[in-house]
Amino acid sequence: MTSPSQGRGRRAGLSRPVLVAGATELADAEGLDAVTIRRLAQRHGVSPMAIYAHFSDKDALLDALGDAVLAQAQRVGGGPERGLEEILTEFVALLRTHPVLAPLAARRILDCDAGRDVVESVLTRLGDEGHTPQEAASASQFLLSALVALVTGEPGRTTGTDDVQAHGQSVRERRARLLALDPARHPRVIAAADVFADCADPETYYADGVRRLVAGVRVKIGR
Repeated sequence: MTSPSQGRGRRAGLSRPVLVAGATELADAEGLDAVTIRRLAQRHGVSPMAIYAHFSDKDALLDALGDAVLAQAQRVGGGPERGLEEILTEFVALLRTHPVLAPLAARRILDCDAGRDVVESVLTRLGDEGHTPQEAASASQFLLSALVALVTGEPGRTTGTDDVQAHGQSVRERRARLLALDPARHPRVIAAADVFADCADPETYYADGVRRLVAGVRVKIGR
């Protein structure tokens, strides 16, 4: 039997994919805090009850956003000729499509087939390199969590980066705050202000980050 709220949701012409796309656009533009049932309803010109016809609550909506990112992961892993660094590079590229959603993807990675496939590929490569199953599991958790941190911590990254003027202002303000620090206490932070304020070369930033992470886990755990 169709509930009244389900009927309203269907009459509004909404579907889960449409709502997930709308919520993703909202998150990209304003951050995850902006993604609420009420804001999504306003965006689509419907009542909140129309959204509840598809998602039981905000957590269910956020889970769907994470799953949508991971659904693009079919290309990650591939055949046995792909090494650990290549797999992680591909996963980073996936997270970078919607960086604000990266933590949600990490939270859901073992809860959907696409995410589990990525983990399986990482565990396989770690096993091939001599890690025990326990070491591989620990290393995979570290690697995947670190990749999320790499994406969310990209210097200069701001929500709504399409606004070039706002982005530039944010970078200038961040640089100014660092340069204003006490040089006797934080001389090296001041010297690195340009690097911390903005990511001048994202491709190098991510390539170096992945390379350092892989080098770290290749040191046997407990050695």
